[in-house]
Amino acid sequence: MTSADPTPGALDGGSVRGLDGGPVAPRLRSFLDAHGGVGTAVVSSVGRRGARIVVVAESDGAWADAVVASVPDAVAVCSAAGITVADHWTRELSGRVTVSDADRRRMAGTGR
Repeated sequence: MTSADPTPGALDGGSVRGLDGGPVAPRLRSFLDAHGGVGTAVVSSVGRRGARIVVVAESDGAWADAVVASVPDAVAVCSAAGITVADHWTRELSGRVTVSDADRRRMAGTGR
């Protein structure tokens, strides 16, 4: 099975829910619409937990992420949202990411 093959019981990408219970495709599409409409996603396996989708807006480097049950679900979400999926993080894509002060605090684990 490749990462693009559907998993048994996988729904269309528009109905896949994140681990928080909310629909993922509309949220990621809305994020991109607020940041120029075009972006690229990278899907990474996070083991048993599922797969993480990170979407980077082309216009300003803003980013959003979501965790879903599997890599095939993540690919389906991106397809439903009209988001191109990159094979991996490239130097260009990584360089495009804009990290805010709030992101830095959150990643540091301070929560302040």
